[in-house]
Amino acid sequence: MEKFTVSLNGIELYGYHGLYPGEKELGSKYKIELSFDFVPTKKSELNLEDTIDYKKAYDIVVSVFEVPTLLLENICISTATKLKKAFPNAISIHVSVSKLSPPLGGICEAAKVQYTLK
Repeated sequence: MEKFTVSLNGIELYGYHGLYPGEKELGSKYKIELSFDFVPTKKSELNLEDTIDYKKAYDIVVSVFEVPTLLLENICISTATKLKKAFPNAISIHVSVSKLSPPLGGICEAAKVQYTLK
């Protein structure tokens, strides 16, 4: 089976997600990665509607991210679900959300959650 993979790497956003009051008040920087596998609908030259519009995908990520959420897992699920609705030709969607420098009381570059929707 032929397929394409379209990725958006290194999306950086600031958000107010987390369980603890400091996370909700001060916020944190996040890094988001997306990838979509899809089968082309035709073999000749593709148009935007035949593939993944990564501007539209980016806008969906931003809209999900604007809603404060307790867990990174829920951000991943919500993002993947909305992306699947927007891009029904995707056979799988992979979402990764990293909270950079999470407040753990020590040095930690990032806390990361990955989710795949097929």
